[in-house]
Amino acid sequence: MNARAVRVVGPVLLAALLAGCAGNGAGAPEAGDGSAPTASSSVTPPGTPSPSAGTPSAPSFEPNILLFSATGTARLQSVTYEVQGRTVRETSAKLPWRKTIELPSGTPQEWSLVIKHRSGGLKVVVSVNGRVVTQGGGGGTGTGTASFSGRIAA
Repeated sequence: MNARAVRVVGPVLLAALLAGCAGNGAGAPEAGDGSAPTASSSVTPPGTPSPSAGTPSAPSFEPNILLFSATGTARLQSVTYEVQGRTVRETSAKLPWRKTIELPSGTPQEWSLVIKHRSGGLKVVVSVNGRVVTQGGGGGTGTGTASFSGRIAA
């Protein structure tokens, strides 16, 4: 090769090499710019909805957990509780006594608990979703009634 050819080919070759190494000067699209698929991107055919498109799903509500708990030395005569308009009366309950009730969330729920007992001590705790909402206790030698009520907000 003569000296004149090296002076012309050299700069052209250098420019071509630099353009190829520089990426997206003004030439081909770079990977990841969205204009051409790459090995790590996926192509969705036209008219195909994206995974995030479509109808929104209905909100998911976790149920409320209502827990009645009674402990102590008293002898129970009856335990009556009302939840969602349904009344249940237990006449053979013994201490310790527990009742767990799962309630739908999203609507207010009213509840009540009445425990009739004879001599001895009684402690009652009512919780909703693990949080104590009311508690009480007492004792004596005669008969007694412990009454509790509340409302779970929507």
